[in-house]
Amino acid sequence: MSPSSDKTEPTTASSPASPAAPADTAGTTPAAPATPAASAETAAPSEPSGKLLSWSFLGLLLTQFTVSLNDNILRWLIIPIGKSLFGTMQGHYEKGATLALTLGGMVFLVPFILFSGYGGWAADRFSKRSVMIWCKIAEVVIVSLAVLSIYLGSAWLMFVILFLMGMQSAFYSPAKYSSIPEIVSKENVGRANGLIGLTTMLAIILGTVIGGVLYTLTTLP
Repeated sequence: MSPSSDKTEPTTASSPASPAAPADTAGTTPAAPATPAASAETAAPSEPSGKLLSWSFLGLLLTQFTVSLNDNILRWLIIPIGKSLFGTMQGHYEKGATLALTLGGMVFLVPFILFSGYGGWAADRFSKRSVMIWCKIAEVVIVSLAVLSIYLGSAWLMFVILFLMGMQSAFYSPAKYSSIPEIVSKENVGRANGLIGLTTMLAIILGTVIGGVLYTLTTLP
């Protein structure tokens, strides 16, 4: 009779687990210590902390006022002189005056259309302060040439000078407006723009009046 079928074969005991080998750390480099979140290299630039009526902003206001004032004095001095000169050339004052008034408005405003984009590029590419300084230097040169053109009595040269004055303003304006957020704090930008607009309008009004008075005082009856 064969041995009982329920007899089981002895099972082999599993060998004891070998201890885990220690991790080889000889070739690894230690982790770099965490750097502070707000390090000097990665810290975001802080906003201007200057108050609204800081010396920097007052200087910008004064510069803007003088630029607009000189523009309008020159414009409303040259245009009446041009009206007289063109009236003499045309042999009819009304026709000459209309031509001078049209040309005067056109040659002063066209540079803003042609060169404002280049003025914005210059304000982004170079220091805004440098752009404004060079514009003021150009203004002194242009006004000096305007005095010479009036002395020579050349109507066409006067309108060329007026065109150059408009070009200078087209380069100055983008640098002026884009420098405001760098001078005043964020909450004061709106008020700063309002003051810039106010001084500009005052300069336009005063320049128009002074230009007319200068024409009256310097023109023979």
